[in-house]
Order: sequence, then C-alpha cells, then structure tokens
Amino acid sequence: MSRLIITGLFFIMDKRVYTDQNSLATVLKGMQLVGEVVGSTYGPNGRNVIIEDEDGKPHVTKDGVTVAKSMSFSTPLINLGASLVKDAAIKSLKEVGDGTTTTAILAAKAAEVGYNMVADGKVNPFYLRQWLEKLTSICIDKLKESSTPVDKTDTELLMKVALNASNGDTELSEKIVSLFSEIGKDGVVSVKDSSILGVHTQIVDGMSIDRGYTSPMFCTGQSAVELSNCYILISKKTIREYRELVPFLQKAIDEARPVLLMVPEVDNAITEMFLTNIYQGNLVGGCVIQAPYSNERMQDFFRDLGIASGAITGDRDWNEDYLFGEADLVTVGRLSTEFKGLRYDKDTYLKHKAYLEDMVRTQPNKFLADKVSERLAMFSGSIGYIHVGASSETELLELKDRVDDVIHAVQAALKEGVVQGGGQALKILSDYFREEEIKSVVFEEKLAMRAMVEILKTPGDILGTMRTPTQDPTKVVYTALKNAISVAGMLFTSSYIITDER
Repeated sequence: MSRLIITGLFFIMDKRVYTDQNSLATVLKGMQLVGEVVGSTYGPNGRNVIIEDEDGKPHVTKDGVTVAKSMSFSTPLINLGASLVKDAAIKSLKEVGDGTTTTAILAAKAAEVGYNMVADGKVNPFYLRQWLEKLTSICIDKLKESSTPVDKTDTELLMKVALNASNGDTELSEKIVSLFSEIGKDGVVSVKDSSILGVHTQIVDGMSIDRGYTSPMFCTGQSAVELSNCYILISKKTIREYRELVPFLQKAIDEARPVLLMVPEVDNAITEMFLTNIYQGNLVGGCVIQAPYSNERMQDFFRDLGIASGAITGDRDWNEDYLFGEADLVTVGRLSTEFKGLRYDKDTYLKHKAYLEDMVRTQPNKFLADKVSERLAMFSGSIGYIHVGASSETELLELKDRVDDVIHAVQAALKEGVVQGGGQALKILSDYFREEEIKSVVFEEKLAMRAMVEILKTPGDILGTMRTPTQDPTKVVYTALKNAISVAGMLFTSSYIITDER
C-alpha cells in the first residue's frame, strides 16, 4: 500500500502547524499519560491521587474527572492529548454523572490501538473509525440486552454498585443505598457540608428547583431565606403594578404568615415592595423568585407546583392568573429553592401523577419523554439530604468526591440496570468479537474487531480477577465506551495539528 508522507512543521501567524507522524505520536503520549494516572484510581481497590490546588493545598481523590482535569503539561502536544481525554471524560460526566475513569482508560487504549494500525499502513483511518463506531453500536445493544433491571428494593445489587464507586467504603455505601431505597430513582438528592464528622442522611418530602432569590437582601444576614408555614403565590403573568398583589398579601399579613412570590419575570419594583413590607414588619417574612424555564415549560411547571402545593384542586381553576398554595417550609438560597411539606389535595395530586406517568410511557419522542420524566421526578420525588463533615478541608473534599460518585452510580443503576462490573461485561464482549473476527471476511471489519478486542479487555486487565463480584451501571459502561471510541477516532483520523506558538 503506497502512502504519501509529509513531515516537518511550518508557521501561520502565531500558530504552529505540525504535519509529521512523530507529532501525532506525542499527542498520543498525552492521552496515554492521562489514561495511566486516571487508571490507577479504577475499581474498588483503586488508589488515591494527591493533587496540589491553586493555593498549594492538597486534594486527595480517586475521582477520575477530578484527576484528569488537574493534569496539564508544558509540552503543547502532550497537553493537547491530555485535553482530548479530559473532554471525553467530562462528556461522560455530563451524560451520566459517572464513568470518567472508564472513559479515560478506554480512550487512551483505543487511541493507541487505532494509531498503531494506521501508522503501520494496515488500514484506512476513516474505514477503521467507521467500523469501530459500528462495533460500538453492537456493544451498546448487547450491554442493554444483558442488563439486569434494578429497583429501589434491590439493596444487594445496589450495594455492589455503591461499593465499587465508594472504593469499598461499606458504611458510606449502606447509608446512600438506604437513602435511595426510600426516595427511589426520581428523588432529588442534595449534598451539604456539616459540622458533624462523617456522612449522615435525611429524607424530606418535597420539591427542589434551580432558582434562588432575586435579591440577597431577603436573607437578613443568613445564607438562605427560610419561610415556615408559608403561602406560595404563583403569578402566571408578569406583574407591573404591585396593587394587584394587595389582596393576597393582606391575607398573609392578617394571618401572620410569610409569602413566597414566584413570577415569570423579575420586576425590581415588586422586589422592593416585598422588602419594604418585610423591613417595616407588615409581612413576617417573604421572598421573590423567578420561575424556572420559559414559555410552555414554565406553564407546565406552574401547573405541577400548583397541584403539589394545593393551589390547584378540584375546586380551584388552573386558568386563574394567581395560584395560592402552601408549604410547611420553603428554603430559598442563592441558586436554588426547596419546598418541604407541600399541602396538596390527594385526589388531584394522584390524578396528575398518573397523567405524567402515562405521558412518559406513551411519548414516542425520547427528548420529550425525558422532559416529562424530569417533571415527574420533581413532582413526585422526595428530597434526600446527605450531610458530609470532616476534620479538614482536604478530607472533606475527598469524602464529597466519593459521595458524589456513589450517588451518580446508584442513580444510573436504578434508571437503566446493571451489568457485571470490574470490566467483566466488556471482557465478555471482547470474547464475542474475538470469535466473530474469525468468521468475518471483510478485511476492515476484521481489523476493527481485532482492535475492539484489545480495547474492551483493558479495564479487566487492569483489575484482574476480583475476589468479590461487582456491578456497574449499564448506561455508565456504554456511555464511557461510546465517548472513548469517539475521541480516539479524532486522533487517528487527523493529519495536521495546530497549537499556539510558545
């Protein structure tokens, strides 16, 4: 097979352009370095990594993406390779909240195998990439087929998932699994710092949204606004004249109860009016927040919150401009608001919940179905609090990293089930492709299968035979593989590399 080889480098303005094979190999080295370091944290017996932060303080962690993000190099090409793996790991984190270590390991190996095949002139890089992507789709289908469904009562399976994610911390795993056995996959989990050492859990019925107060002046010296025995006033329209609110506020004043006002758009005059009445003692407490979302999603949210808070019942119409609900406690922070003890009408609540569940089941569009699932989770879930305390900042950061890993792993398991952990599910797939490679008559397919065997067996080779079988969330495994193959293909299908001149 004849090949055109271009070597050397040249300059464009303040950029350096590399065209030689050795430069691409240097980028690969950066990917391998990240894969090696991050890989040391893999599995229940994975080792910690000590990272120096910007202030020179240590951060001890085995969280894959944290380790990957911390790695940067003075050599531009090595740093570029490291960034490719980081991006793949971060993508996995965004998609499933876990799997960053597996992604880094697989990406480094896939890049190495693909690069070597292309550099040796064995295969066209684009054919190889196409076939690897096809084989990845087969892997995903087979992982889903072999997946074991998990619900909140399957505590034994969930413990295997949690132990793997927590680095074998039994106490931590038991507490988080116990939490999810109560709140289920749709529950909202909030991690908070605590002055008490260790990990402690708490469950409160309620809702949580990503919207905070419109003015820090509502806090009156506290980190958050707490409104007990609170009225929730939902305005479905933008308020331009504060007199519209007088009848509702008067009711709260007469009963000496605080009011949370939720509006589509923030108007400074309304915020100032609320603050004035609070500071003058007319209102015993209150706060203004802007509704999350916009347009139709905002209206859906208003309906959900209205029903959950008792503002909408069989006797009260959704079409009213103002909805008046109640809660035992509303806590408003800078970025989020939590509703606890919402006082809904049971019949109306159950009908709406069933309506949302039916929409999830029957919606053919996955994107829209996911949005309805989010509504259902917020509407019907409980809030689980995980309070984390430690004797030092370094210890606290390490513990919170493990807590986050366990939370995301258990959530993923509850949503899409589990497969054999410790790289075993991928090892089984590597055995499958080894057999299929013998049968195949298409040259590019045979090479791609050979490459895929090497890639898939890597996590299992790192861990070896595990004494105690573990379980990994199915979605975490196939998401890691998908993103790893994607970033590896970017490397071995590239001919030019452009970096800043340094």
